Formats: sequence, structure tokens, C-alpha cells
Amino acid sequence: MNKIKLMLIISALALSACSEPVEKVELPRLVRSMQVGDVQHLKGRTFPGRAKAVEEINLAFDVRGKLNKRPVKVGDNIKKGQLIASLDPRDFNSTVKEKRAAYLNAKANFNRAKELIKKSFISKAEYDRFNAATRMSSAELDKAIKAQSDAILKAPFSGYISELYAENFQAVQAKQHIARLVNITQIEMIINVPESLISLAPKAKDITIVFDSFPEHKIPAQIKEIGKEASKTTRTYPVTLIVDQPKDIKILPGMSGYATGTVKEDATTKEAVLSKGFFIPLSAIYSPKADGKSYVWLINDKTKTVKQQDVSLGKMTATGVTITAGLNSGDKIATAGVHYLREGQEIRLMPAKEQ
Repeated sequence: MNKIKLMLIISALALSACSEPVEKVELPRLVRSMQVGDVQHLKGRTFPGRAKAVEEINLAFDVRGKLNKRPVKVGDNIKKGQLIASLDPRDFNSTVKEKRAAYLNAKANFNRAKELIKKSFISKAEYDRFNAATRMSSAELDKAIKAQSDAILKAPFSGYISELYAENFQAVQAKQHIARLVNITQIEMIINVPESLISLAPKAKDITIVFDSFPEHKIPAQIKEIGKEASKTTRTYPVTLIVDQPKDIKILPGMSGYATGTVKEDATTKEAVLSKGFFIPLSAIYSPKADGKSYVWLINDKTKTVKQQDVSLGKMTATGVTITAGLNSGDKIATAGVHYLREGQEIRLMPAKEQ
């Protein structure tokens, strides 16, 4: 009897435990963030990239034929205008002679037609036929001369031969790659800058590039071009850097490295930040209510929570918008996933390198 009572008590406890609701635990949401008004936000950041020649081209003939000269080898330094390869010229020369003879004959016939039409010995239609034949022969001759010239492949700029794709005496087709010419007197590197930092790119200074193959060399770089459109997947903008080839080392296309720099903090920058407002990415703005107002999420570094903040919008560009009121220098805001946050929600910040 005692055993039966004990089993009933255990069953009752189990049922009561199952009936209690399970508390749902919400994990802090991972968010991207930025600190507004921080013109030195680029300092200490590294941006990876890969070396690319400032000029590179796959050379090819515009006509087909058989290679009879290819005096270059991989690694050869080439001057602008130097011979890279040529095709057997016999067929091209023969065609030029044939077309020139046809043109001279057509021109002679046309000259006679000019005299005959003056005396009305031929009709206007016959005269036009001789004229058209001369023009056609001239065009055919020009085409043959161009093909003769296209059978010789010369370097369009100085550089070195990085690849060869055809052997001498090989028959090649038009547009078939023969050699790859690369100019490495200057090297480019494309880095990807987050949209929260792209507004600072024009003010970047002291830019240096360090390649993994030469970690002790810091090479001064300049910005060549700033992309106008962000990647749809990474929300970063391409920025092209350019450096002169160092004298003591040789940077080759494909070498990986990273770029660093700071931001020039001058009167213009301060005015843009302090007087004209704070420039932030469009992804940080949202309008959840019907009141027509715009908001951002302020991040409290101590409590790691977010708070809704009403802001006033200024000038808008393709990369972001200027906030004219509602934010203070040093405020930290969320820059992505703003539609999924709520007042007082606990968050965790994405590390700077991952951003």
C-alpha cells in the first residue's frame, strides 16, 4: 500500500512539473554599429586586398594565320612598340598586290568614264557604275593593307611578358591570345570600405600598404578611385589604391596584403561633422510610425541595450544621409537590422574586423 501511495505522489509531481510554462530565454541580438562624429574612425583599421597591375592585356591578332616570329619569352622586359609576334606575311602581301592591281584598273576605267560622259558617249548610269567600282576597289585595298598590318603584333605599352599562350609556327585564329603583357611600374589594390566609413575616404591620409610577402615594407599609397555603388551582399564600397613599384622589392600581380590610414582632420572636416551634422549610412535610418519622423537606435555601451532616438535628416547621397539634429558627437548607433530591434532590447556588438 505504501508503494502505491509513493507512485501516486511521484506521478502527481511529474504532472505538475509538466504543466508549468517553460521560460523562454532571448539571446542578445548581434548588430553592426558605428560611432558618429569620429573622424579618426579609420585609424587602426586594416583593409585587405590583392595587388593588380596598373596596365595588363592579353595580346591577340585581329586576323588568322601561322606564327613565323615570336621572339619574346616569359619574364622578358618589353618596350612600347617592340615586336611580340608576327604571322607569315606571304598571303597578306599577295592579297595586297591583288587588291592594289584591281583598284588601279578600276581607277583607270573611271578616269576614262569621266572623259566619255563629257562627250555623252556613256550614260549617267554607266558612269555611276565605274565610280562605284572604284570606291569598292579602294575599300578592298584598305582592308587588305589593314590585314597586312594586323599580322604584326607590337607592345601597346612598356611592361613584361607574364604568360605565353602560343608556340612559334603554330596556326592561330583571330582574337586567340598570344601573350599577356603586364605593366608593374605602378600597382593597384582594391579594398572594400564599409558604408559607415566611406564618407571619410576622401579625407584619408598617410595611407600605406603592406604585402604579406614583404611584411617589413610599408609602401605609401594614394587613392585612385572611390566606388559609387555598394555591394548588395557586403554593403561595402570598392576603393582603388595605387602605389609606385618599390626599388628594393618587386610587387607582382596577385600578391595579397592590407592597407591602413588615418583621416585628415582639418577645418573642412570639422565643419562637416560639427556644423553640418553627422553623416551616417542609410541603413541606420528607419520610420516605423505614421508620424513621418525618422529614428535611429542609440546603443548604451554600459547596459548593451538600444534606445529609440528621433533624428532630423539633412542632405542625402548615394552612400548615406546627414543628421542635423538628434545626435551628439560620440554617440554609438546601430547601422544594420534596425527594423528588428525594439526599445530596451539587449544586443551584442559585431567585432570591428567582421564589420
